[in-house]
Amino acid sequence: MISRRLPCTFAALVCAAGAALAQDAAAQRAAQLQAAVDAALSSKAFHIGTSTEGDLDGDGIADLAAVVVNLSGEGPREERLLVLAGTPGGGYTPLSVSGQFCRVEKFYNLDIARAYLWVQGVSSAEPSGMNSFTMQFRYNPKLRDFELIGKDDLAENYDTASSYRVSVNYLAKVAVHTRIAGKKRKDLKAPLQQPAVLRLRGFHCGDEGPMGPAIYINEDFTVRR
Repeated sequence: MISRRLPCTFAALVCAAGAALAQDAAAQRAAQLQAAVDAALSSKAFHIGTSTEGDLDGDGIADLAAVVVNLSGEGPREERLLVLAGTPGGGYTPLSVSGQFCRVEKFYNLDIARAYLWVQGVSSAEPSGMNSFTMQFRYNPKLRDFELIGKDDLAENYDTASSYRVSVNYLAKVAVHTRIAGKKRKDLKAPLQQPAVLRLRGFHCGDEGPMGPAIYINEDFTVRR
């Protein structure tokens, strides 16, 4: 009986040791990330809300993008979109940080794909529909910063199978308005007058506001200018 119990006891010890090491590694990584956030914002009040990892600056090392939130103060919460560059030693160094970000009512989704940073903010999500935006950033080595190259604003109504989308291409300086209702669809292009590159560093939500003629496709598919 003793010989049969020994292997099980040894296996349990190994599992417990492995779990403890994993917890230690996770705690060390969390502390490392928080230290990098503190360094980037010169404050210990911000904490990571939503994050994603991937190579954004092309050096082959995974970077981290995060929406960080300060809930310690009174009034509207503070938010920043922060990018930390990965280092060869496994640490992080601040790469870029926005000004006040968008304070969406629901949640954010972040993704890194093909060196692009995608930021989706959902302001409402109900059984009847959803309102959201998606920003696309890319790293510009000459600027040593990220630039906003595209944005989609989307309002969807599931009950009526309808939607309204405004897709902005800041590189081509054009906005495309699209209204869909059932099988009916109308697209309308409008030029932008973009004054400058929209950088992530210091960026405030609203900086990417209308930069061209005001147009809108009405629900009856007529165009209001």
